[in-house]
Amino acid sequence: MKRADICIHLNQDERAFFLRLLPEIRHGLIHLAVPPATRCIGGSNIVIVASNNSANYHCLLWFLENVAPLTPDVPILIFGNVDAAFQKLDRALHEANRNRLKGRVDDIADVYAEAACVLPPTIEGHGLSIKAVEALSSGAPIIATSQAFRGIRFDPRALRNLTIADDPANFAAAVREVDVRPQRLSARRAESDTHRFHAAAFSSTQYTNRLGALASELIFREVRKVETK
Repeated sequence: MKRADICIHLNQDERAFFLRLLPEIRHGLIHLAVPPATRCIGGSNIVIVASNNSANYHCLLWFLENVAPLTPDVPILIFGNVDAAFQKLDRALHEANRNRLKGRVDDIADVYAEAACVLPPTIEGHGLSIKAVEALSSGAPIIATSQAFRGIRFDPRALRNLTIADDPANFAAAVREVDVRPQRLSARRAESDTHRFHAAAFSSTQYTNRLGALASELIFREVRKVETK
């Protein structure tokens, strides 16, 4: 890597790590282009989207054991085949949350379209969280742990429809405050901070523009070297 003219990284944490190892090399950051989820049109579902992998299982385990008991009357639905992990590893918890665990769906776009709020209760994982970025793109209100947005360079406080809560009590309190009345939600989504942030940071346009700018800069440097010889 010391021979590189520039090292391009896909998330901020990796850039910071390699910048410490190779401070003499230029390091660029280009977030992945993540196709947007279906834009929210209003709904009454508070949703979690999770596929069946170890990290998602442990994140949902934290949520079901620590947050869900503090929100007994809130209708929270969990979509994705992570339910298979609970059937295999914790049948008692699966049975206790059978009404919440909806399993795999044919089109996840329908889930985002009808969401009153999206919850990424992330407590572990590596690299960029695609599900968290999809949640941003939907424009729905989001309640998440800070770990859900690992590697993304932004100020969560600047996004008015994003709430960060890292302990169960605060997470549950934020969930209990969600307004699930569709007639009020549709108006809020017309001007969604998270949707605009996704377009600015994760669109295919920003990806190609940023990559093109870095490539053009390298070409310009090589041309200058030739001209000065």
